[in-house]
Amino acid sequence: MHAANAGKSIIHRQSKKLTSVSTLTFTSMKIKFIAAFLVFCWLNDCRIFAQTFDTITIQWQPCFNARPLQLDTAVYPFKNKDSITFETFKCYLSKIELVDDKKVVYAPENNFYLLDVAQPSSLQIALRLPTPLHFTAIQFLVGIDSTTNNAGALGGDLDPTKGMYWSWQSGYINSKIEGHCPLSPTALHDFQFHLGGYQYPFNAAAKVQLNTVASNKINISIDLKTFFDAVDISVQHHLMSPSEEAVILAKRLATCFEIKN
Repeated sequence: MHAANAGKSIIHRQSKKLTSVSTLTFTSMKIKFIAAFLVFCWLNDCRIFAQTFDTITIQWQPCFNARPLQLDTAVYPFKNKDSITFETFKCYLSKIELVDDKKVVYAPENNFYLLDVAQPSSLQIALRLPTPLHFTAIQFLVGIDSTTNNAGALGGDLDPTKGMYWSWQSGYINSKIEGHCPLSPTALHDFQFHLGGYQYPFNAAAKVQLNTVASNKINISIDLKTFFDAVDISVQHHLMSPSEEAVILAKRLATCFEIKN
């Protein structure tokens, strides 16, 4: 009888040990699962909780030294106590894409937009996404790509009546910047920069990529002071055809774009 009781006691103790081990094992598995989940969220930049959007509005804000660009009337202080005024600022933006962690998540076909300060409605673009997306950057071309140029004159914002098309040989004018400055040696002290070209080696379309916080509205300034800080208007004041100089200035114009959210 004593032997039987002793046997039951041993079985009871072993059962308690197995239950304790089982509980510890389950608790350890829970901890490991939670830790793995937290690591997953961290590695994926917490995408599970990231805000997504199905419509994005881009507001383009042309300016000079952070002052809104106004045509004809506004006078802006410039180099050596001189001044500068603007009559025209137009530029093509194309291939607008949204990027998430270096991966393109939105790339619509045939998106071409003509920004024109004389047409305020052109300074706002609405992107309607096929599905809600999260993104960390926006990228686009300042200008028109060579494939589109090779197609000849097109419609919509690419219609030649917009005044932004040279010819089938030279293609589209990517950007127009016109105005007056006392530093220009011409009789009217004017300047005209018509930047374009799509054939090698004068492909003047310039790519821009800007990091941003995901939002349903993106404000992007285009500060032309950055452009003119690199231009000696007493020497460079008229550029009207594809050239190496046009490519250099087109790349400079691309540096004027900045997120202002």
